Amino acid sequence: MNLLPQSDESIRDEILEHLNKKYDMEFTALALDRGHSELLLCHVKEGDPEADLVHAKRLVRDDGIEITDTYFGIVIREEIEADILSILSGVDLKMRVFYPSNDYFYDNMFDNTKNYADFKQWIDDGNPWRFDVSIILFMDDVTEGEAYADHVFEIIDEAGFRGYIYLTVLPEEGYENITRTNLNDLISQYDGETALFTKSVN
Repeated sequence: MNLLPQSDESIRDEILEHLNKKYDMEFTALALDRGHSELLLCHVKEGDPEADLVHAKRLVRDDGIEITDTYFGIVIREEIEADILSILSGVDLKMRVFYPSNDYFYDNMFDNTKNYADFKQWIDDGNPWRFDVSIILFMDDVTEGEAYADHVFEIIDEAGFRGYIYLTVLPEEGYENITRTNLNDLISQYDGETALFTKSVN
């Protein structure tokens, strides 16, 4: 009995066609993982395959086939990051914010016609959503990090943010070299020179 009647190529092409139509742009496949669902790793053609990695999931249901993806996270990530930076503008430290854009699968209503304002309105309409963000602070003395972390968490809570916050304090060299793709590597590289704090803001 053939449990995987469709070829990898046909599954890949079906998912790519869905993405191309949904966002009116061309995507390039990187890898396909098949099991209970099919997961395609891809990116927008000419995009960065690491920073702009997209997960697209194809699931066969009793009522048909559903394909969802993470690309809308890339669409909205810069505005989410700018929102957090604006909320924290009173904190007198150099900081960066990164939203994990390939971690969440979005409702298919969020296509090339939608933006961050539409997404916020959808949340305001009663749809549950929690944002996870990484906040990076530069401090000369990382031992002072806990007090600043508590202050950051308090400000974000008062602003109505809901989600999980990963706050990392890095020395200057690490802070200057950080990108959205090398955060975990740099934390390991500067082991012993960093301070890490987390908070679930409800």
